[in-house]
Amino acid sequence: MRSFARPTEKPITSSKEVYSRIRRRMGRLEVEHFVVLHLDAKHRMEHLQVVSQGTRTECLVHPREVFCEAVRRRAVAVIACHNHPSGEVEPSTQDFDLTTRLYRAGELLGIPLLDHLIVGADSYLSMADIGFVGSTATTAAENTRCSSHPLHGFQPLRGPHRGTESGR
Repeated sequence: MRSFARPTEKPITSSKEVYSRIRRRMGRLEVEHFVVLHLDAKHRMEHLQVVSQGTRTECLVHPREVFCEAVRRRAVAVIACHNHPSGEVEPSTQDFDLTTRLYRAGELLGIPLLDHLIVGADSYLSMADIGFVGSTATTAAENTRCSSHPLHGFQPLRGPHRGTESGR
């Protein structure tokens, strides 16, 4: 039976907040891990799911595994995160491809992917902050002009597109 208790955490409103919640858990892992934050209608985290654990250089992730638990838990939105054991947060071609697939799957299911963070040793990169949300690389700023868009109300960080522990 589903619990009616509400999450006690504050709503997630930026990639910096996501990073602050997961950095200790993911920042210095020796192999890649892929996790998904399940959010309620107010963007409060209800659940953190470990979807996959891989090797030092890759992690096998399929949209069905990402969204299966989100559907079961009735998540309203999701945020994906994975680490790069090398410490570098530069996205690979595979990272962009996966983000596109997850974004499209989320649109189809009505569970939008709000962001995909890549976590390094002391920094992170947010796909929403750099404006990448789909295969057409439409910017988040263009999409937020439409209030019905999944990223509407989710504010990317201002200034640099990459974040660090110190918030630079």
